[in-house]
Amino acid sequence: MKHSASTPVWRRPDWWIAAFTAARHGLGWWRMRRTLTQLNRPAPNIHPPQRARVHVIVPVLWEQPQVEAMVDHYAALLRSGHVHTVTVVTSAREDTERTHLADRLASGPWPPTWHWAAHLTREEHDELDRHHTHRGSLPATVVTEVLKRRPNTADTVTRVLSRANLRGLALAHVHYAGPGRKAAQVNHAVETMPTAERDFIALYDVDSRPGRTVLDATHTLIARHRTRHGAPPQVLQQSALFRTRGESTRGWERAVCRGAARLQSLRTLRREIPALNTYREALHSPVGIPWVDALRCGLAQTVGHGLWVRSDTYRRLGGLPTHTLLDDLPFGYRLTIERIPVEPVPSTLTAAAPETLPELLAQGQRWFHNYLDYPLCALQASRAQNGTPLARTTALAVGGYRGAAWLLRSPAVIACAALAVRPASPWPVRITAAGALWLAIAAPARTLASHEGRSLTPRAQARECTELASGYLLSSVGPLIATARHLINPRRDTEGISPKSNTIRQKRSR
Repeated sequence: MKHSASTPVWRRPDWWIAAFTAARHGLGWWRMRRTLTQLNRPAPNIHPPQRARVHVIVPVLWEQPQVEAMVDHYAALLRSGHVHTVTVVTSAREDTERTHLADRLASGPWPPTWHWAAHLTREEHDELDRHHTHRGSLPATVVTEVLKRRPNTADTVTRVLSRANLRGLALAHVHYAGPGRKAAQVNHAVETMPTAERDFIALYDVDSRPGRTVLDATHTLIARHRTRHGAPPQVLQQSALFRTRGESTRGWERAVCRGAARLQSLRTLRREIPALNTYREALHSPVGIPWVDALRCGLAQTVGHGLWVRSDTYRRLGGLPTHTLLDDLPFGYRLTIERIPVEPVPSTLTAAAPETLPELLAQGQRWFHNYLDYPLCALQASRAQNGTPLARTTALAVGGYRGAAWLLRSPAVIACAALAVRPASPWPVRITAAGALWLAIAAPARTLASHEGRSLTPRAQARECTELASGYLLSSVGPLIATARHLINPRRDTEGISPKSNTIRQKRSR
């Protein structure tokens, strides 16, 4: 559409694009600064008898190399009294998936796509590659023999827990015999555990390493809530900031992954934690007008690691949702429509981020399925009559908006960059677009560095801004691929083999 020089700026679509992007990132930067003032404050020590009883559950699948380090970490927490029991949940699904993987590798092209290669160790990949090179194809017997050499996770857990130095500790191993994924594993473990109503079920991934700082902050939050309200909170969420280890051999790939990790950390600080705070405040101080209260609540987005749920609440809700591919955001949807508060913990984990471009794109595809499953969450809630129609509709709309914002994150940055340098754009448009880029990249990069105790030189800031910009440019690629695949076959990614990464990493608390 062409515009004459006399066309008011406010009637131009390009100005609205720049203005909306600037407003969104300006609000995000303000929320980020507000969040950082609340995070990582030293928590006072609490005498062990005052701590809530915490039962950690760690579901594992295709994660043999990480079991021993995980068990050692939680054994130390058991000895210190920060947690009371730890249950490792393995699954018979791994044996089924091993057979499925063998069939797929024998019949499919070589090298396999990232979706399939992620389940192979480097040694398995190299050996299969040698057979393929020499023989021209991969015989099914060879693939089966190579995969059988790796013990399954259940056997690995049994071996590790039999060590003498772990005797007397409340470490348990539960095996799930059904076909379900992570949510079904966790639900099965909870069913086998005798827990009191006010105990907490704490969910962590195998590579999570919650330390004493974040656990002390969580116990302090529980104690304060009990003092003020007469009961412990129903749900708590420990959020994460993200870092890479620079494992890629290519410099440009390391830079892109660093930028993507910082972008994910910014999302935690600008969106995830502030949304949980807003949700909690809206529940504690409703205005009494249903549609206004529903909009103020928005949508709580819980994460599947660092999630603590009170035992009675967990059982009343029927556990984690098993009708969706992932359980993180669908569980938050259920909490929102039931108006169950979520308390964000004022301390963060540090989570490992993807180290290669294929892994980064695969992660984006996997995580975006949370948003693609929101309609299914709403349908399931409607059939079960969970929540009110207004709560279900509002939460679905908010989830749709957030999914659309993720899909448009890369195009919005590209559009603002083009408008900022386009000579034909009026100066108000160019200035607004440049301001949007500054609020999206430069300002939060410096604020995040300051929070991490790093002083940026002009050169270092230029480098980090460039890396963050590359993260923005790739941010929407994974979601776009996931959306396209979902439109072609909505149930394609709920069958076969679970999405996994074979890279050994850890989520550590700060």
